[in-house]
Amino acid sequence: MLSFMSLAANANAIKYAIAYKDFDLNVNYPQTQSKSKSFTLSQSYQNYKVVGYNIQDKQKHRKTNNNVTINDYEYYKDLFDTSNCVICGDKFAMDNKPTLDRIDSKLPHIKSNCQPCCIYCNRYKSDKDEKVKKLFIQLRRYCSINHLSQTIVNDEVYQLIRRIITGGLSNVMHRYNRANIDTMKRYYYKETNKTVTVINTNHTITHICGVDFNSLYPSCFSSQQHNFNKYTNGIMFMCGSVTGVINDPIQSRKIIHSADRFTDKGQLFIVQLKGHIDENYINDFINFPPIIRNLSYQSSKSVIGQYMYDQMQQAGVKTDKQERKLTQLLSTHNQCMTFSSYYLRFLIDDCHFIIDDNKQLVTFDKRTKFNAFVNEFMNKRIEAIKDKNSGLDKFCKMILNASYGSDGMNTEKYNKIKLLTKEKTVEAHTKQSWMNDHKLADNLYAVQFNPKNCRCNKCLQVAYFTLDNTKYWYLNFIYNFTYKCLDMTKLHFVEGDTDSAYWVNCGKAASNVTDSDKQVILNDTNQQAYTLRVTPLESESSIIQAQKDLWSELRQAYEDNLHQRFKYVIKDQQFYDTNAKYFFPTIDGDKQDEKKFLGLSIENEGDEMFALAPKNYYIHTFKRNQLTDVIKLNGVNIRQNNINKQDMIDNIVSGKITQRTNMRLGQQADQLSEGQLSKIYCMSKLISTKNAQTGIQTKMIVLKNSQSYLPFIHGLTSECYSDCH
Repeated sequence: MLSFMSLAANANAIKYAIAYKDFDLNVNYPQTQSKSKSFTLSQSYQNYKVVGYNIQDKQKHRKTNNNVTINDYEYYKDLFDTSNCVICGDKFAMDNKPTLDRIDSKLPHIKSNCQPCCIYCNRYKSDKDEKVKKLFIQLRRYCSINHLSQTIVNDEVYQLIRRIITGGLSNVMHRYNRANIDTMKRYYYKETNKTVTVINTNHTITHICGVDFNSLYPSCFSSQQHNFNKYTNGIMFMCGSVTGVINDPIQSRKIIHSADRFTDKGQLFIVQLKGHIDENYINDFINFPPIIRNLSYQSSKSVIGQYMYDQMQQAGVKTDKQERKLTQLLSTHNQCMTFSSYYLRFLIDDCHFIIDDNKQLVTFDKRTKFNAFVNEFMNKRIEAIKDKNSGLDKFCKMILNASYGSDGMNTEKYNKIKLLTKEKTVEAHTKQSWMNDHKLADNLYAVQFNPKNCRCNKCLQVAYFTLDNTKYWYLNFIYNFTYKCLDMTKLHFVEGDTDSAYWVNCGKAASNVTDSDKQVILNDTNQQAYTLRVTPLESESSIIQAQKDLWSELRQAYEDNLHQRFKYVIKDQQFYDTNAKYFFPTIDGDKQDEKKFLGLSIENEGDEMFALAPKNYYIHTFKRNQLTDVIKLNGVNIRQNNINKQDMIDNIVSGKITQRTNMRLGQQADQLSEGQLSKIYCMSKLISTKNAQTGIQTKMIVLKNSQSYLPFIHGLTSECYSDCH
């Protein structure tokens, strides 16, 4: 059965098991005061329930002559108003709706056989062991007391979150990035004529620096205190259950702008709205737009630009179609988008974001129950690193990084798996919901169904807050640390995703390494090929040795220069010295400091990078202390394909599309023989051919001369963007 469970599902189960470690079935947890609106029975709800009672009784061949009817509305309206659930004792509310529980399960839904009960208790009481019933009731109360997440019972809230949940961003800003050749580029928005221009600065690139956050997703649901989180008393709380739905814009604005947001009384919420960054401040954010959201748009020439439109047509890719992609924006483009509390408050307080229209706000409990899980596995990982136990190190890292994903895997249909006998499996084949089955034993099959109805059986809000909090923290680091202490005219973003980024720097050039020296270092590994520029010595062997020494000296000077990181682009040394410890490791050899929560480390350093599209780049960087070519292509097995730097250049220069072949081992099903119930699978070599490099990127506007990616700005067409010359 483990074949039906993903690593994310297992990691998620461990996370919740630790969150519930204090739960004791023998403890009688008290009722909690519901914040939900009290329930009042409506005629439509009564009609709906009566139909359900009759269907249920007919399916079980029980008589329905004397069943509860729609005419009993007034009786049950008064009953639900004045009574509580007979099983758990809770008051009925909008998030705890009532139903009728049958006292004698053999009798139908007649008045004398029915008692008021909440839907939750009725579900877990039905045909269940008494201890199982008690378990679920006690679990629910434990969740309420500790503000733990519970599945969303409000369909409107579920659809709101499911429809607009956004994953991690992968993006590119500048394609060509070569040390000592290319210069920094900046974007400039001119408010008077509504145009955007790419400007070549006089700062030449010296090196490339890649940073990577330490397990960013688990860090963001760990509720670890951090000095750079100014909200909710420095702790990034994780959401619990839904506590309210507010449709009043005035009340919503009061919650959003409440002074309590800086204290531990701050309210967690998800809000649906339209908005934009104040036009007077667009140039402060245009080089790294802070609104990371899905945008719906048409892939027409006026939207994506002439250059990329022509490339798509040459490659046979369909144009002029509706697309929806995750990108970086400066407004919501008059489209309704949702934001979590931390992210929205950051946009308002630090990015001059203005709310144009507030549609709906959903409030949540807050808690810190995942902190124990993250601390436990991070400490185990650090101990494993110290003990050089690579297996345990990788296991802990995988569990941490995979633990957030399962909460977001609520697809519109849920596959259902049952263990059935051979006879029942044959019967299952006749049902439309049957999907697949797998033989486990002589008379035991795992049968997979696709049910017509589905329900939210995971805490979708946890996935939403985790994903949004990572965006908030990523942007918080950039705008409240990087922009404040580094000279951003000497930096520009190249490529990255939600937990890593590559930045090119204009730092200090190696004083004794000329451009011709650089070409020898990069292109010729034979030291003797280097032209000697020293006074000739007496013997040939001493000349050769001098050549080697000079070559090694120049190479070392060049490589050392690539390790300068951000040292020579700091504009506020005092701010950097005071606050760098909150993000970067500052204590040599201290693994706890190196892997600290919400911190980051240097991932790669190099001197050349070509980035065609997200997760599609070449970089000349250090591997095992040697400069080497590294290529990353999402979905392509690099080991099986000879892809090099020139392929990247050819794509940029001439639009050449490179096709590559992937080979993998996979299961192929044989045809069913007569008398067989399930297919027999055998391992086979599967070969597929696909486009490795197309260079096609439509989530931003790509300009030909600068090879830069510019954000869509609401109201501007592609003709409003001008390239550098």
